[in-house]
Amino acid sequence: MSPADIAKEIKKFSFFEFFDDAFLDQVSNSLRLTSFEHGDVILSAGDMNDRLFLLRTGEVEILIEGERIRILKNPGESIGEMSAFSRKYTSATVRALTNCEFFVLKMADFHALDSNKKEHF
Repeated sequence: MSPADIAKEIKKFSFFEFFDDAFLDQVSNSLRLTSFEHGDVILSAGDMNDRLFLLRTGEVEILIEGERIRILKNPGESIGEMSAFSRKYTSATVRALTNCEFFVLKMADFHALDSNKKEHF
């Protein structure tokens, strides 16, 4: 998937609604499309995480101490942002309920983005 195709797709995500096209183009060059299969653990509670995940397709469940607290299935919903931005351990486990795809942004790539726009994250 090309960065231009990614930019068109993420433009629809509420997460990016306040960003201009130039910044979306910049972000889309840093996002990587990553797939997970049904049952895969995407994030584990207690682990360090340096990535923001934006759901593209599929469904995932959020678990705290083994109890399901939420299901995410809408394109653009995010996971990992709290631990990635705070540099703290992940507070929940996230598991794929179906095959799914995410756009993934590593924090190293985030730090390379235009600093005037990052405050909106």
